Amino acid sequence: MPPEGSTDDIHLTVTIVVTEDDGNSLTVNKDVIIHIEPKIDATDYSLSSRGVEDQNVVVNWRPDADQGYTDNNEEITAITFSMAQSAIDAGYTLTVSGESTPLASVVEKPY
Repeated sequence: MPPEGSTDDIHLTVTIVVTEDDGNSLTVNKDVIIHIEPKIDATDYSLSSRGVEDQNVVVNWRPDADQGYTDNNEEITAITFSMAQSAIDAGYTLTVSGESTPLASVVEKPY
């Protein structure tokens, strides 16, 4: 079993010894690699936030233990917010760490 939180593959060298009835034997060394797949503990979750007109709204987006986010070895590396085109057209802005940017539509291009 790998150490907790590890997704490193396990590399083993296996030595196989085959012996015949007459005493002849053959020894073979083989490398075995066990690929460890990551298990993401956080699951789909739903959070909500409330705001007041003409004031900044803090968006409650970070999952916690109630949403299954319990593994300290995992980190959130991306986040996507989706909202109605009418909100984008109205001129809402998103502020992260003191830097504001207007919201814009993103068009996904098929590959």
